[in-house]
Amino acid sequence: MEQPPLRVNLAGLIDENSTLGELLKAIIGYNGNPSLLEVIAYWGYWLLVLVGIPWLVERRASRRLPLAQAADTAG
Repeated sequence: MEQPPLRVNLAGLIDENSTLGELLKAIIGYNGNPSLLEVIAYWGYWLLVLVGIPWLVERRASRRLPLAQAADTAG
């Protein structure tokens, strides 16, 4: 027999039927009762955004710095 997916109840934080809940549902697809997989995916996404993007920006900036220094010494 198949087990039902684990659920996380977020209705205590933001009710889906409240004004804010309806707005979030319309804009980003908010779900007041997401499955465990959805919660893991949301956390993974935000971890990637909050850690990955600053890392990429820093990496690109560090690559440009030696080029800028080389241009200054050549000119």
